[in-house]
Amino acid sequence: MIGLIAPLLIATATALVLGGSLDAWGQQRVRWWPLILLALGIQLPLYSPPFDAWPPVVAAGPLLGFVTMALVVVVLVRNATGPVRAACLLAGLGVTLNLAVILANGGWMPRAEELVSLLGSGGIQGAGQPDLVATNTAPMGSATRLAWLSDWIAQPSWLPMANLVSIGDLLLSAGAAWWAFVVTLGRRRDVAEPTGS
Repeated sequence: MIGLIAPLLIATATALVLGGSLDAWGQQRVRWWPLILLALGIQLPLYSPPFDAWPPVVAAGPLLGFVTMALVVVVLVRNATGPVRAACLLAGLGVTLNLAVILANGGWMPRAEELVSLLGSGGIQGAGQPDLVATNTAPMGSATRLAWLSDWIAQPSWLPMANLVSIGDLLLSAGAAWWAFVVTLGRRRDVAEPTGS
């Protein structure tokens, strides 16, 4: 997780060094933001004890997980305007690729369990057990569809909470970092641009 958030932090710091400002974050209008709150409001209990072991939640988990990710795509596409258009579309592409592989595999993101040893002792150690708890991952196997979009990329073992990530995760992370850079630097650009004649 930290490996996916780090690019956003680095992009923000770089934009600040280049004269940007965090003030622009407060002025950024996020359209349809209640959908993000709805998605978070569903996902937090969905994958957290004790709710994740409740049989109705386990049964509905794949569908609810898919719906919440689809809501994120909708919000990203809706906000793909102006200077942040490309960043939002890149992030949206990442989530869409994750949705594609999850849909192709019955509601779970396949995870290459044979690569877990590369994560080191501080890494996240195993896919969920979809028949026992609500989870968004399941071990990859010979029947896995779109395996190249699954969680098979090992983050460096020196990262805290290193994990296996997907191409979609990397695109989402890159899109979020790009968005943060553009928004943070935007304030400086507004000041530097002439007001017109």
